[in-house]
Amino acid sequence: YMDGFHIRNGVLEEYDGEATDVIVPEEVREIGEEAFWGMDVERVHLPEGLRKIHSDAFYNCHHLKEINLPDSISYIGREAFSHTGLEHIVLPRGLKSLSEGQFSFSRFREITIPEGIERIGDSAFRGCHRLEVVHLPRSLKHIGFGAFEGASALWQIDLPEGVYVSGRAFDFCNALADENGFIVVDGMFFKSPALYRSHEVTLPEGIRVIKYGSIDIRRDMDGVMWADNQMDWLNALWEKAGGIIRLPSTVEEIETGAFLGDVEHIISEAKAPFGWSTLVSCRDLQSLTVPKGTVVSEDVFGSRREDRELLQKLKIVYT
Repeated sequence: YMDGFHIRNGVLEEYDGEATDVIVPEEVREIGEEAFWGMDVERVHLPEGLRKIHSDAFYNCHHLKEINLPDSISYIGREAFSHTGLEHIVLPRGLKSLSEGQFSFSRFREITIPEGIERIGDSAFRGCHRLEVVHLPRSLKHIGFGAFEGASALWQIDLPEGVYVSGRAFDFCNALADENGFIVVDGMFFKSPALYRSHEVTLPEGIRVIKYGSIDIRRDMDGVMWADNQMDWLNALWEKAGGIIRLPSTVEEIETGAFLGDVEHIISEAKAPFGWSTLVSCRDLQSLTVPKGTVVSEDVFGSRREDRELLQKLKIVYT
């Protein structure tokens, strides 16, 4: 123990000092879980040779503006820098992945993910409302669930060839929406402002994949969706439902859980199959209109007995 540093076997287990500019001792090789949780630190200097930063290490450090990340770091745990005041960061070159929620609700405007990183974890940049530009490396293979969800100012991101993008990765990234309010990233449809503007919504041509949870329609008593942002949508979850959704002919894949809301009618011009649980929780769905030959799974609502009963009540029209 010295000057607020609690260190054991090279691990900084806790910092409870009063300094806002903190120089971590050279002997430290790991920053332990919650070591700086909620502290009023503004600048932190980490030593060369640091190997790991564990989960929640700097969580809720709202005043943290500057921190260096030595290239010796090979691991950063979940939510390590969540809810900080960080506006700029240079990621270490030894890192292979970004953990779950690692920088969620931080204040970046622009970030460069360095070559060598292969995975961006679930919710890694969720709620980064100021984030405008993201530079992704060619090494990237996987973008996690909700990775950039709610990054409403994000307007520039170029996906590397072959990268897998999980559901909700770009939900409510409203600056990515086209002039009609649809968020389509590399042919993938994400939860968009356009869904909440009229009772009948026709998705644009060019969409290839309907991502998990991208169509979640919840409406007020007049049948008009009033939610134009994420908080309003959350508040609207239990309001009266309704709506007609039209899918374009370009759709090739409808992911499991793509329809989570209470849509009443789906009209598809594509032969993309409606597989297992693609309509999960769509309890008010009255009709499904699809081209002749389109596969509609007997488990389209799920595999429980009550799910099968929903299918029996559903009017399926083949055109």
